[in-house]
Amino acid sequence: MTESVTIYIYTVLVGLVAGGITISAYRIFTNELPSFQTRPRTPLGAFGQVLVVVFGGPLVLMRNAVRGRLIEHRPLPLLAASAVIASLWCFFSGAFLVNLLERLA
Repeated sequence: MTESVTIYIYTVLVGLVAGGITISAYRIFTNELPSFQTRPRTPLGAFGQVLVVVFGGPLVLMRNAVRGRLIEHRPLPLLAASAVIASLWCFFSGAFLVNLLERLA
């Protein structure tokens, strides 16, 4: 059981790191915060926006959930649900990346 938990945590952390790198790269290139509402202006921008949503989505989701809790005083169960969704999202993006790197190695 502990091996399964370790693999799950490792995969979630891989997805979280990928999201952090994606969000940081987005902020460097555009000088603005990523959002689910952003509309790309070029085809390359559209590809970049897909990467931001796929890999950086959990971080955007949690940023919005924490801000909603602090500023708008949304209920705590909503923040907990957002955290569960974000961790599962990180798990799936991490599993994709681990599988991709395993095939390339």
